[in-house]
This record gives sequence, structure tokens and C-alpha cells, in this order.
Amino acid sequence: LTALLVALAMARPEGMFIAAAIIAFFWATRAMGRPRTSGWLVWPTVVLAAIAALVVWRSSVYGHPLPNTYYAKASASRMLEVQSGLTYVWDWVSSIGGFIVIATPLALLCGAMNWIRALFVAGLVAIAIVAGGDTHPFGRFMLPVIPLLALDLGWLLQDGARRIRTMALIVTTLYVALQAMLVITVATVTPDFGQRVAALTTGAWPYRKMTHLPHMPEAAAAMESLDRHLAPDLAVLGTDVGLLAYATNRRIRDSQALNEPELAHLPKPAGFTNKWGIRRLPELIAEEVPVVYSYFPLADPWSWQQIETGALACSNTVVSRLRTVTLITENLTTDYDCASVPVAGHPNRWTNFFVRRDLGAAAFRDLTGVARSACLPAVRAA
Repeated sequence: LTALLVALAMARPEGMFIAAAIIAFFWATRAMGRPRTSGWLVWPTVVLAAIAALVVWRSSVYGHPLPNTYYAKASASRMLEVQSGLTYVWDWVSSIGGFIVIATPLALLCGAMNWIRALFVAGLVAIAIVAGGDTHPFGRFMLPVIPLLALDLGWLLQDGARRIRTMALIVTTLYVALQAMLVITVATVTPDFGQRVAALTTGAWPYRKMTHLPHMPEAAAAMESLDRHLAPDLAVLGTDVGLLAYATNRRIRDSQALNEPELAHLPKPAGFTNKWGIRRLPELIAEEVPVVYSYFPLADPWSWQQIETGALACSNTVVSRLRTVTLITENLTTDYDCASVPVAGHPNRWTNFFVRRDLGAAAFRDLTGVARSACLPAVRAA
């Protein structure tokens, strides 16, 4: 238990508070007369000391007690976070089967003596609200609640009288109906729903590896080619820092400030509700970042020079791809050139990026296949 609570505190920011709540509950039950087992004081002290050491270390190294991503993704005010969290929980209750949360208070009222589970359910729901919810679909922050709700729902179905069974069946029916509604409408959100179900029934899980998306191998190859051609000491400003850092193993400047402590703590615009991280392109480009990578192309065989030569100038292919870098090109100055390098193992594919003109050939350690030009005006025009 000690190792699990320490791991919980290290894994998520709210994990520290959950671990502390578990310890507070443990000590409270001992204070109310429950027998004090061996080590009742030692293991909670170890957990609290580990949490304190983690907070001190973060504060001394990063200047703040919580991870940088917490501050980068925060809304403009705590009230906006709570409003967003309430919406998140309501979406979970009304459209993703969260209505079975009624099973916990219902079982408590019917004498299940499940008040410990009820406290944890209420605490986890409160954490989701205070944290502001999440941008990802299907209520993933509420997953820890599901096993607790299942226990109460099972108690209602097995040990209750006919009246309790009827109530539980109503809850279950509504839950099935909501899930059916989700399955019916999910095609507009996740077209591969059938593939997921088929994979689960055959014992496979399609999201186990990084290559679960069709473009991932090509995207990783594109980033590795970029890394091979650039000088090793150059930092890259990117829009997909996770995969970019994984494939290149160089310093990555994050356009959303997730790994930029100085930018993560800048004031947010009034009324701004945020969960991804606000783009800080103007601030980063003002620092004269040497390379700006916009994470494309993924499927279309074109490069910057084709915009100038007219082969694909203003075509649907080019325009659709340029939409992904509109924010970058709007903030770039004319001090940047467009550059393309071939993607190894993928014929007719190029990695397109921007590089500061004053770096010249020093920006590259391998000039094989490199195409470079002052095409930024043409890109903006397209």
C-alpha cells in the first residue's frame, strides 16, 4: 500500500491529495476505536514524507509545487475551471452512462453500509470538478469510479428486496439506453468503433503500440529524417512535442508551453477555458528559435518548392496542408526560410519546416537532398 500511494502521488497531481485523503481516513478510523494494527503510524508517515519530498524537489527545481503542465493547461480563473468541471461531470452522467452513479447513494439509503465507497465516489467526482474536467472524450477521469459503482449496483441486484431490484433495473435500463445512444452516435466521433469492439472480442487491443494510427510510422520517420539533417545542438519549436522529442532526442520548444515553465505561468486571456495549453508562438518566435517544425505532411507527397514552381501551387492539397500551419506562418518573420528534407524509407515524401536564414549551412549536418528557399510569402499567399 505504501508503494502504491507513493506511485499515485508521483503519477498525477491530484494523486497527492487522494493519497493524503486515504491516510486521513485511515487515521480517523483508528481514532474512532478500531484496532491499531502493526505499523499503523509508520507507513502513512513514509507516504507523507515522500509527498513532502516530491513537493520540495519540484519547488526547488522548477519553482512550483505542481507539474508544469498543470499551470499551462489551467483556465483563466478557478471559477472557470469549476464551471468546466461541472459540465464535464454532467456530460458523463447524461451521455456516457454515468447515471449509474445513483447506485451508490441508493445502496447507502437501503442499508448497504457502503459509506466508505460513497466517500470515495464523492471525492473522485469532486476532484474531476475542481480540476476542470478533460478535453478527451468518454469521461476518462471518471474511470476510477466505475468499479465502486459496480459494487453498489451488484449489491442492489443481489441482496435487495423486489422494490430495490426494480429500482436497480430502472437504473440499468437507463444505463443501457444511454450506452446504446452512444453507440448509435459514436460513428460521427470515432469511425473505428466497430474495429475496437472486434479487437476486444478477439483478445487484441489496437492501441497498444505507437503505430496504432496509419500515419505514425511515416510521421516518426519524417521526424527522424529532420533530426539526421539538422545540426545536433539546434532546438526545434514543435506542435507535437511528445512524438517529436521521442523521435529526435533533442531539445524541443513546445508551442503550447507544456515544457516551458516561464511561459506556462503567463496570465491567460480573460474568460479563457483551456485544457490543451494556450499557444505561445509569438513569445517563442521572439526568442529567435532556430527551427520551427509544423508536423506535416503526413500523407501527401509535396514539399515547399512545389508551391513556388507551380506544380501544386494553391491546389487543394497544398491549401489543406497549410491550414495546419496557419498560426505558425502568421507569427514567423521574414528571417525564416522554408526548408524540406527527404523522408528516409518513404519515397516522394518530404519533411517541411522553417529555419532561420542567418544560420546558413551551419544549421545542417547533412545537406543531402535538402531544399531551401525564401518561400514564406508564397506560403502565406497560398
